[in-house]
Amino acid sequence: MKTKALLFLSAYLFGSWYPALAQMASLAASLGNYRSSLKVASIEGLSVKSFSGVAFHPETQCLYVVDNDNAVIYELSVTGTLLRSISTTGFLDPEGITYQSGDYFLLSEEGLANIVRISLPRTGSGPVAHASGTLLNLGPDMGNSGIEGVSYRPGDKTAFAVKEISPSRLYRITFDAEGNPNAYLPDQPFSLAALEGDAADIWALDDGNFILVNQEKNQLIGYDSTGRPLSSLALGMSKPEGIAIDTRDETLYIVGEPMELTVWKPMGTGLTGPRALPARATRSKPVYSLDGKRVKRRAPHGPPTERSFGF
Repeated sequence: MKTKALLFLSAYLFGSWYPALAQMASLAASLGNYRSSLKVASIEGLSVKSFSGVAFHPETQCLYVVDNDNAVIYELSVTGTLLRSISTTGFLDPEGITYQSGDYFLLSEEGLANIVRISLPRTGSGPVAHASGTLLNLGPDMGNSGIEGVSYRPGDKTAFAVKEISPSRLYRITFDAEGNPNAYLPDQPFSLAALEGDAADIWALDDGNFILVNQEKNQLIGYDSTGRPLSSLALGMSKPEGIAIDTRDETLYIVGEPMELTVWKPMGTGLTGPRALPARATRSKPVYSLDGKRVKRRAPHGPPTERSFGF
């Protein structure tokens, strides 16, 4: 009888409680816990431009912002100071940018529906030629409602791109052994056809969830891997266009037109590592043994962290 009671308790705790905590631990489910820590609307050395996408380089700890009006990439500090401008040649309406690895980035060209893998120099002002990159086309010309954003997920070396509107669409992108994009799958892992608003950019989390920049609604929206909304964050920006995340401390960097950078951090904890779970996440229903006696729960060893759940 005692063995059966223990088996019942184990199944309850580890079969339902841990997955629930794991879901709550995802950044995609916790956007409501974020507050703006910095807003930059003017940058010394830059006139009014068209910020359309942003990438965070984990090694240089800098932001790389693409200006789709003149196809220039600006390297900024995380507080919005201009460090340098990198010119490009041959690009047409680059809208999205994401860091891949080393010195490699992925850029999206909106109307041409291209994903281009390029290498950015650590120093100097370029130019970086379109012809020097590796190109993957996602379909025929899409005009001004084409590929707005791209995000690389290092955990499984996969990328995701979004078509803005009419209809909105999510694409999964695969890579060859050298890291070059070589194929795409539309509507993977879910469809955005019924999306209200638009898809200005996307961030693919290593836990399988996603964060979408919805420009028309002026929001970030977190989704699980099936397309179910998990949480949202009102941005209050003029025209939000791109997102990048420092995954060490989960700081969010959002850029928008004409020239706007906002920085968002988790509220109240000052975390530098995986985010602590809300207090309510540890509450649970009482558990009873098979003989009707209430069983006192034992907490898992150590504090619950994202690492505990296999992220």
